[in-house]
Amino acid sequence: KGAFSYENIANIFVKQTRNQSLKEFKESLLKYLIYSVSHQEFVETLEQQLSEQLFAWKAEYNQKIIDKNLLLRTCNKVIDFLVSENGKEPSQLFILLLSQGNPLTLVIVLLKIVLISKNSRRHLEMRIANIINYYEQYNEKECDWIINFIEVFNIAFAIYAENVEYNLIQMQETSNQVESQPNLDTYRIFSQLKLHRKE
Repeated sequence: KGAFSYENIANIFVKQTRNQSLKEFKESLLKYLIYSVSHQEFVETLEQQLSEQLFAWKAEYNQKIIDKNLLLRTCNKVIDFLVSENGKEPSQLFILLLSQGNPLTLVIVLLKIVLISKNSRRHLEMRIANIINYYEQYNEKECDWIINFIEVFNIAFAIYAENVEYNLIQMQETSNQVESQPNLDTYRIFSQLKLHRKE
């Protein structure tokens, strides 16, 4: 929430990269994706593996100024690198990043991509569907980690990428104000459509 919400940071990123060349944009995108990620091993893996693939991709266009089409194509390609490159099985980077622990970190990186390229959402959902299809052949025990990733993905995207805002509201004052733990039974979650300001 506030000035440092993912949405605000995404808007700042889009404004700052408007007239960059593709090469400059790739460098900025990598910094943007790892910005505020605290899991150091994840950051190192992402920097090393993703930068290698990203900088090799469309190198002949590196001097071209980024436009909406090139932004979309770049974001979709990064999604491929992070999830599934061939649309059939998970990418090596997907397996490597998830094997390092917390699926939320990868979900946040994917969310950050969709926040700068809203049209990449459909491509991401297609790649997630490819992953689900791939793991259908395995039994549930073998897929606990992927099920966990999908659940975290669905929750995060419902909260951040949908046009809905969720608010936690306390319905009644608790009688004992010195309680160390809040009484969660007195709170309710309300949803409402996000209102977008016109620029």
